[in-house]
Amino acid sequence: MVWFAQHSIEPVPGAPAVHMECPNCAGDRDHVVLDQPTGIGFGLPFSKRPLVSSHRKHYLGCPVCGFLHVLEKHHTAQILAHRDRTPRLVPVYHGHDVSFEIPREDPR
Repeated sequence: MVWFAQHSIEPVPGAPAVHMECPNCAGDRDHVVLDQPTGIGFGLPFSKRPLVSSHRKHYLGCPVCGFLHVLEKHHTAQILAHRDRTPRLVPVYHGHDVSFEIPREDPR
């Protein structure tokens, strides 16, 4: 079956948490990387997510207030490059750009 929709937002398995301050509630916590299939989806009518979709959106979700911070594609790639290798990343700001790195106190 083919459908056009935005489907459920779910955590990305194995993705590291990103420790940052929430722009909504100012809580300094580990944010979770979330994934949402969008666009044209192919799947089974009774499933809550498509098997294949034409687009994906990624977010950082605040565990305190539930605010979803939209990630750009290059930021998503930086974070998911550390999938299953490190439990936590921190944002490092370079002027108007940001990169995600392993915290200095982490021995890895």
